[in-house]
Amino acid sequence: MRKSLLVLCSIMLLLVVSGCASKHMQAVGPSGVNDAPTENESLVVFMRVTSFGGGVQAPLGETIVSSVKFIGISSAWTKILYKTTPGKHIFFVGGESASMMEATLDPGKIYYVEVDPNMGVLKARFSLLPYDLNKMQSNSFKKNLAKCEWVVNGPTAEQWFLENRASMEEKAKTAQEKFAKTEPEKQKRVLPNFGVESPIR
Repeated sequence: MRKSLLVLCSIMLLLVVSGCASKHMQAVGPSGVNDAPTENESLVVFMRVTSFGGGVQAPLGETIVSSVKFIGISSAWTKILYKTTPGKHIFFVGGESASMMEATLDPGKIYYVEVDPNMGVLKARFSLLPYDLNKMQSNSFKKNLAKCEWVVNGPTAEQWFLENRASMEEKAKTAQEKFAKTEPEKQKRVLPNFGVESPIR
């Protein structure tokens, strides 16, 4: 019994501190990503600024009516650019459980969101934390943003999504139910004025 517990603890520790990138994502240099929004679109950067829980990948999606749209898989110290339309959106992140965030996006602006890991029972849980203008002005934000590596969906990402779509849809549903039960002041939201017109460097 004690040996099994030690093995489980060792696995948990490895998942917490390791930072393996998802094999379904591809790293690209700054020149491979155009993060300057046009006047008719809104951009969202999902960034993971810690190695904590790095052994657990965080699938990101958007809820659209009763289905989901796959965004990508977030790993430690990576950032994912998502181009979309202005207006209201519902984003969610998977993991041991699921978490949701509402966003109201202005045209021609770019928004920044942290994929934040927390300790779960068997693996990491994740939350989506929006950055407002005050947080984006801090040196720590700029330092973390620069440290994150751009990644895009690789050749196997779409196949991964097709194989895991049912699970993502179920987690999106669970996240919405949990969000609805959360006190309004604790619900995570991206407000229109959180966006900036030019990418932060």
